[in-house]
Amino acid sequence: MSDDILNGINDKIDKLTDKVDYIKDNITDIKVIQARHDENLKEHMRRTSLLEVSDQRIIEELKPIKLHVSQVDGVFKFIAVGSTIIGAILGALKLLGKI
Repeated sequence: MSDDILNGINDKIDKLTDKVDYIKDNITDIKVIQARHDENLKEHMRRTSLLEVSDQRIIEELKPIKLHVSQVDGVFKFIAVGSTIIGAILGALKLLGKI
């Protein structure tokens, strides 16, 4: 074979070697990035679990407050209905001249 053909083959082999090295470097970079993402995901999952526990605790702590608000609301409704009834009775008695 002539030297030109061998030089051409060597050049193509060098180019292929460079491309393989470039791909290898990119794969290494991708693996590093993936490792970072894995760590970020683990931290995110840990924080999400903590937030879920915290949310459940807050919900449990708010149950008595919600019950109290419901009871107070019921008392106010009872007072409003009772006042309306008493006002209607007193108005009717006043119209009949009993008061």
